[in-house]
Amino acid sequence: MALSAVITSLYIVPKYEAKATLIVNKPNTEATTASDYTYSDLLLTQKLVNTYSAIITSDSVLTQVINNLDLNITTGELRNNLNVTGINDTEIIKITVIDSIPQKAVDIANEITRVSPNEIIRTVKAGSVELIDYAVLPRGPISPSITNNILIAGLLGLVLISLIIIAKEYLNRTIKSSAEIENLFGLPVLGELPK
Repeated sequence: MALSAVITSLYIVPKYEAKATLIVNKPNTEATTASDYTYSDLLLTQKLVNTYSAIITSDSVLTQVINNLDLNITTGELRNNLNVTGINDTEIIKITVIDSIPQKAVDIANEITRVSPNEIIRTVKAGSVELIDYAVLPRGPISPSITNNILIAGLLGLVLISLIIIAKEYLNRTIKSSAEIENLFGLPVLGELPK
């Protein structure tokens, strides 16, 4: 278990997570207050969350982010470290960026919130997207978890030791008593040597 703690702390690169949130506003219509929203408006806005999420992870947005921050990664690599989801059944979009450098994760998440609203409005030509929360510096890494790795190593060690003990008992073919000789071979025992 100590070995797993050492390996986790020395050889596994920690990952940090930065989160930012945006809100999708309904397309411009005559309704101007919250009481003017209908159920169909709410459903339309929730569907737009999925559309807007796809636009946020598009090559055009990610390329702008990479160029603006002068990152040395591809859009595919950035997309692999990016998760854009709607929060439950609301109009809120959560942008999550994971990186080994905490400040880089924050910068990417905040740049996405800066670049994506213009791209969404340009593409969809309706409604708006506004920032709710900027990404802030994470307090600590989300992985690896030294505690979890120690527990997993302990459980694997117990399983391995149990398998070794069972295999040793099962594969041990030595004869331990005169009664076993009589049972196995059907021969009488003529004598025993004292221990």
